[in-house]
Amino acid sequence: MNKLDKILVFGATSEIVVSMLNELNLTGSEIYLVARDLDKLNNLSLETNNCVIHKIAFDFINCNTSLLESKFKDISFDLVIFAQGYASIGACSDLADKDIDEMFAVNLVSIIKLSKSIVGSLKEGSQIIYFSSIAGHQGFGNWSVYCATKFGLEGFVKSIRQELRAKGIRVISAGIGAVDTKLWNSIEGEWDRSKMMTIKNVGLFLSNLVSAPKEISIEDIVFGPLGGNL
Repeated sequence: MNKLDKILVFGATSEIVVSMLNELNLTGSEIYLVARDLDKLNNLSLETNNCVIHKIAFDFINCNTSLLESKFKDISFDLVIFAQGYASIGACSDLADKDIDEMFAVNLVSIIKLSKSIVGSLKEGSQIIYFSSIAGHQGFGNWSVYCATKFGLEGFVKSIRQELRAKGIRVISAGIGAVDTKLWNSIEGEWDRSKMMTIKNVGLFLSNLVSAPKEISIEDIVFGPLGGNL
């Protein structure tokens, strides 16, 4: 197991994030959980042992990074997780400008700005994992703008990895396929959720990625249901 004394999580109310953290069996870690909704943060079911938990509400749409920089000053995190996301589904011609702006703000711009604010303090052996999507590798009808944000994220991750490689910082992109989460409760259409990956299995897979020996480069991982895309 890699040293994970200090962990920073953006989008910490994600069901997949919670599963991943629980699968890591963390003991004595200091964990900073950042999300838009403080009430949801307070209701997370984390299974940790003697960990110090900091819960921080943050607006990813406006993304004023100065509000966080003072909290994270002089902290070198062992693991940083970027899991914030927003999806508004529909044909491009039907989407409101507000939804388009918010998808780019949350799924791409906030990640770039927050990466900029924390990477300078990371040391050799640290790692960053970005939760991307199969939608960053393949286009889907009625998901065009969402796909655009994820394709953009993939380009950013590939590039910042080259900037951080010489510093000994591992940068992982996890292109996650369909997972049976609450997200699907609000998405129109017929979806066979029995064929999706389970939250627990995805959390276990991601925990194994960040637990791999630090001298191993793990870069662009794409995974999904065994039966293929839904």
